[in-house]
Amino acid sequence: MHQKITLRILSYVGVLLFATMGIKAQSNAYKINININGTHNTQCYLARYQGLSDNIIDTLEVDYNGNIIIQGDSMLESGVYMIFLPDHYLSFEFIINEPFFSLKTDIKDLNGSIEVTNSKENTLYVEYLKILKQLKNEEQAFKLKSDSGNLLLIKPSNDSIGSEVKIKQRFLNKLNALIINNSDCFYADILKVKKKIYSTQNGLNLPKPINWIKIRNDFFEDIDI
Repeated sequence: MHQKITLRILSYVGVLLFATMGIKAQSNAYKINININGTHNTQCYLARYQGLSDNIIDTLEVDYNGNIIIQGDSMLESGVYMIFLPDHYLSFEFIINEPFFSLKTDIKDLNGSIEVTNSKENTLYVEYLKILKQLKNEEQAFKLKSDSGNLLLIKPSNDSIGSEVKIKQRFLNKLNALIINNSDCFYADILKVKKKIYSTQNGLNLPKPINWIKIRNDFFEDIDI
């Protein structure tokens, strides 16, 4: 009788250990769902940026409905990744630092149509894309206005330079707010580096020399990437 009870207890312990191991394995798994409207029944490449280059790490199937699934048993390294569609020669970037999230976009505007579900990292990335687009629109509008009103102007006026600086400063203020409000995000550290790049000039497209040696030495100071 005592032996039967002991065997039963050992059996329960075995089941418990098996279940615990399963939970642990599942907790380390990841699954990322991506949907691209306008493409189907093809293949794409998953690449990860490393330094100034990007390395293809997987070939993925795009099903009839434009769905792509990225999944595995151990979490991918945190970083900036890219989906490249060879049929269209188009790509878009996203951030991997969370195990489960979804992205949706459109082939007509891959970067401008990204919708994010369950990912603070990619929500931050999309917000950055929005303020960057606004910066470029303001820069273009200012350039068109300057070209039309100052066709004979050899050097930019002080007012012109001042306006450029204000446009840049508004962008930097928004960028800084994104960094502060998302300080726990991996991508916030990348934005700190981008902020230093944008801050090297006092205006937009001004021909001011950049001290690249100082930038190189200062870029990663107090930045944990």
